[in-house]
Amino acid sequence: MTCSTPSKKYLEILSRKSVRLSKPTPKLIVLDLNSTLLHRSKKKRTRGTLRPYLKEFLQYLFDSTEGTSENFDFSVMVWSSARPQTVDALVDKAFGRYRSRLVAIWSRKKFGLNEHAYHRKVSVIKDLETVWDELNRHHNNHDGSSSESLNDGIYTSITFSPSTTPRSVPSTNNIIEMLPQAIDLDTINNTSSHIWDQTNTILIDDSPSKAVLQPYNAIHLLPFDSPRRQLAKDKELLNIIKYLEFLKYQDNISAYMKEHAYVSTEFNQEIAEKMN
Repeated sequence: MTCSTPSKKYLEILSRKSVRLSKPTPKLIVLDLNSTLLHRSKKKRTRGTLRPYLKEFLQYLFDSTEGTSENFDFSVMVWSSARPQTVDALVDKAFGRYRSRLVAIWSRKKFGLNEHAYHRKVSVIKDLETVWDELNRHHNNHDGSSSESLNDGIYTSITFSPSTTPRSVPSTNNIIEMLPQAIDLDTINNTSSHIWDQTNTILIDDSPSKAVLQPYNAIHLLPFDSPRRQLAKDKELLNIIKYLEFLKYQDNISAYMKEHAYVSTEFNQEIAEKMN
């Protein structure tokens, strides 16, 4: 039976009060796709409507410190329960030019489902321990010649900078579905100076059930579903930017988010004052 409660280790670290640092520190952002960044079409599942203010949200994550002296950055990855070919198309639509800066793109393949469950609509849990294990293992083993990729079979070719030693592409026998676009592994190399864990990781997903193992590392925004898509005033992504402005200074994300959980409402000054 799969465990669906936080581990003893998670609860122990959770009990350590977060300290607000004088300068922000790097954070890992794990993004969902459907109902979070876009609304996927039911008829054509590789198409979707982008959530309002997605452009501003991505600019904040990827460009907010460019050209400044601020020694801070977000490392951003995607983890969706959709199948690889759907994830590939939706990542292209949602991220555009920012796709190459994602540290990883994960799909349904990363949930450890058996063949029966993989092809059916079943409940899944995004265990962030899986993310931390893979990204940190890549960090620990990185010597410029590793053959590992952090991506989910979502590539057919890799581009390398002159300073990067080429890596072998895994055999197609280990890949369920080969997809048409590559992610530049240079971006993954750039994360090697950080060790990720519950103190510096933020999952952004509309579904609380997917975060039961690390519940206080998750921002649950209102789902961008058909009814909400009709609203012209959806500002969830702008609200999350304001929330992240507080989180980036914390030395224990899980402890801070337990005390100051994201609330899907207009992020006003009264809320901001309570969080300080």
